[in-house]
Amino acid sequence: ACGAEGRSWTRVDRGHLGQPGGCLRADAATASGGAWSVGVAGGTSRLLSWDGTTWNEADFPGRGTTGTSLTSVAVGPDGDLWICGRDPDGSVLLHGHGTDLTWLPAPPSATTATPSGVRVTRSGEVWVYDAALIARWSGGSGSELAPPAGLRPPVTEPAPLAADQLWLHAHAHGGGRPARGAPPLSLRRRDRTPAYPPNTPGPPRG
Repeated sequence: ACGAEGRSWTRVDRGHLGQPGGCLRADAATASGGAWSVGVAGGTSRLLSWDGTTWNEADFPGRGTTGTSLTSVAVGPDGDLWICGRDPDGSVLLHGHGTDLTWLPAPPSATTATPSGVRVTRSGEVWVYDAALIARWSGGSGSELAPPAGLRPPVTEPAPLAADQLWLHAHAHGGGRPARGAPPLSLRRRDRTPAYPPNTPGPPRG
């Protein structure tokens, strides 16, 4: 991990965590000067917290269990933590404050996709996304959109511009790996009809 202060970068040691060969996938800063990061070490997903001086490993529901993975992280305007990934019950979004985290109910489509990214807008909407999954949480309720056909990873962050308008950037290809130099697509969807009713998160699992 590296941190910047002024014009210089400083490598921050994580050796005390005992995670040789690990890698970090995503990170997000808090307004108070802290940070969160998700990654993988030893074949297991890890959640790390930065207290301004040191990286520490944090607990989360399902930590170390088969079928649980964390892929990206974001911090909302209210300081809440949002982490996308997957648990054995099909949930794709972990939410809470600090280490008081709860997996939210799984999308009703029972998708097997694991989202690659999560984004929180200034208004507090939360989006998780991948080539096979686009879903939104707002005000305790969820909406799942049918993704455009033929998309291949990577899918970049969605850009919700209005209440009924969403932009998504990706590549469209046939089977196999994307062709070298293939042009990206900019896709716009103009409706966001909720696909499932409001949900109330239950107690943390694991």
